[in-house]
Amino acid sequence: MPLLVAACYLPPAGSPQLEQVSHEEWLATLGERMAIAAAEGSVMVAGDFNAHVGPVGCAPYDLNPHGRGLRGVCADTGFTLCTGCVEGDHAALPTFPATNAHSATRPDHILASPAARQWLSSCRVLPDRRGSDHLPLDTLLTLPWAPRTAPPVDGTALPRARWDHHLLWEYSTALREEALAAACAAAAAGDSIEALYLAAGGGHLGSHRQRHAAAAFSCWPSPPDAAALV
Repeated sequence: MPLLVAACYLPPAGSPQLEQVSHEEWLATLGERMAIAAAEGSVMVAGDFNAHVGPVGCAPYDLNPHGRGLRGVCADTGFTLCTGCVEGDHAALPTFPATNAHSATRPDHILASPAARQWLSSCRVLPDRRGSDHLPLDTLLTLPWAPRTAPPVDGTALPRARWDHHLLWEYSTALREEALAAACAAAAAGDSIEALYLAAGGGHLGSHRQRHAAAAFSCWPSPPDAAALV
């Protein structure tokens, strides 16, 4: 059974982003997609929901409309709101520190389907913001899969892939269903970005930056234009 992980962001009340789609509609759509995904595999949804979910663990937080709606989504889908009920997070520490205008809150949450909840071993709030205005949630999953052994490195230089933004249109038009199916099959088997890129017909990837650039298209397109490879 695959593990599906999604990152979400729900704007706060009063945000212009909620003028056309209310938070109720946003959460209803999220709930529908969570239910569909849970029928396909184990699902974890994490992010900044701007949701105050009321008292959890040892923390007496308040309950706002976003939090009430998020609790409703969990009740409707059978997902667990993991805040305050996972080892290492029973204190449900805040992820948004106090400021002169606001008290400390916990707007960031992890939701887990029944199948995924059993794999969530621990969760803790880290003290370093790491460039964000929120504190990160460090989560440990214990998965029932044997680790894969990486092939030995023999020091041979590999061909490098170069992203050419001038060929963006060619990349997008190269998309086709066969490549998508092949890449998804490779991903389901746990293959790496390099393997996914090879499945799509490309070469090996070079630098860290190139790996991320190629990841934008390597999982889906048929072999890109030869001018993109050096």
